[in-house]
Amino acid sequence: MSMQQVILTPLSIEQLQNFINDAVKTGFEQTKTQEPDKTNLLTRKQVCTLLNITPPTLHEWTRNGTVTAYKIGTRIRYKENEVLKTLQRVKQVKFNRGV
Repeated sequence: MSMQQVILTPLSIEQLQNFINDAVKTGFEQTKTQEPDKTNLLTRKQVCTLLNITPPTLHEWTRNGTVTAYKIGTRIRYKENEVLKTLQRVKQVKFNRGV
């Protein structure tokens, strides 16, 4: 295990403030360039309506990994884009089986 060598250089208050300001500015710029997550979160009731299933079916699908649930505090939410992908898979399975 190698130890890093630390070199302490005296800085004036102004130099330290400039260093911190530059670091914060760079961090904000990097954050602004990243695409924010614009995913809509849905409640269980909304997902049941969208998929035309009952709450027990949604519970089973969540348990077996058909849809992914996210716990936010004490609430359970589902990402709309993931639910829509699930809907497409379910429709495809029904179509392929001739249901």
